[in-house]
Amino acid sequence: MAYELSLPSEDELIEEVEKLAEHEEAVRLSLEAVRTGIFHHPDGRTDELEGVRLRPGQLGLVAHLATQCATPLSIEVGFGMG
Repeated sequence: MAYELSLPSEDELIEEVEKLAEHEEAVRLSLEAVRTGIFHHPDGRTDELEGVRLRPGQLGLVAHLATQCATPLSIEVGFGMG
């Protein structure tokens, strides 16, 4: 069975993840981290992303793909920050 994958533009992906960030703290913290390079934990700690930093469009793509999955989805990307 062949599947055709049609993805939104990068600008649309960023807009989608920005809207999600308004309602989801984890997404808001992640989006802020990819933009600044520093992850701010809710307890006040910080971690520099160094060489593992995504671009906002890449974060938007992960969020978009997660919403398209018919089953619960968990993605481990190995950043050591959840």
